[in-house]
Amino acid sequence: MPPKSAILELQELARSEKTSITELLRHAKTVASKLDLDEFEAWIKYEMNGYPNGNSVPAYRIIPSKLMAKNPVRGNIPVDLDEVPDLAKYFATTPLPQPISQILHIVQTNKNSTLEAPLLTEEMTGLLNGLTIRYPLIRCFSRSNFASVLDAVRDTVLDWALKLEKKGVTGKGMAFTQQDRQTAQVLTINNFGSLIQGDHANLATAHNSPGAAVSASSGMAKTHQRLNKSIETAEARDVRLGEALRQLATAVTSSQSLESGQKQEATEQLTFIAEQCALPPEQRQPLTIQKGILGNLRETLGLGADVLQVWTTFSPVIYAALINTLS
Repeated sequence: MPPKSAILELQELARSEKTSITELLRHAKTVASKLDLDEFEAWIKYEMNGYPNGNSVPAYRIIPSKLMAKNPVRGNIPVDLDEVPDLAKYFATTPLPQPISQILHIVQTNKNSTLEAPLLTEEMTGLLNGLTIRYPLIRCFSRSNFASVLDAVRDTVLDWALKLEKKGVTGKGMAFTQQDRQTAQVLTINNFGSLIQGDHANLATAHNSPGAAVSASSGMAKTHQRLNKSIETAEARDVRLGEALRQLATAVTSSQSLESGQKQEATEQLTFIAEQCALPPEQRQPLTIQKGILGNLRETLGLGADVLQVWTTFSPVIYAALINTLS
């Protein structure tokens, strides 16, 4: 029985949804290497390992995004950038440079239709300087746009394999003739050759691109989880700071004065503060953002007499840790 054609097998793998995207790329990489197709093999390596410049990616890896503010009562609300067209254009799309396996993981583990990611520190300090910011800002994406990246990669491999067959390049097993290699060299696939350098060039990198920390929004349970984790991290560095954050969190949860919506708002604001306390100073949001959220938290806690006293007692420790200025 003659060995099965590597190209026909590649087509079958590309057409089958049961084939994992990583398995498909490994098979395509083998074929590309056997045919001495350096450019196509390089594209496969980028897809498997990630793109080294977080902004230089193929067009199908640039997906729509929206800048939103995390209002703990009303939910995510759009940020109006109509008067700042450059910012509106910047936040309208996001490059995804991470390995295809990470994109697959995001799609498989997040079932919500809307996904979100925090902004980069560079974006907060550079792009949003001078804007009035009341709530933490995030990028929001459609989960389907992440899935479309997987489809684009699968379609690219399939188109390539079909073109090879049409030109008579099928191979005997994984063996190809010199004529096969020469024929394959003249084929072009328009979907992978050019990397697009977009508006994110000076901000995004392969390890901290806006799409790298995408998660699904899942309500207050996740917020409390983030809060507790951040308090533990902060406490490991500074016991007094951890205790101050813990006392405030307990006071908000057990408050008899705050209404449900006010508790939710205070918890979101305190979570942001705790996350900043858990980070090294160089990775925190700008001081103007920290001060703004601290001020908002003070206003929210001022609505409940029982929590306001706790704030008065412990807020100096938090201010000292974040801003090095006692309240």
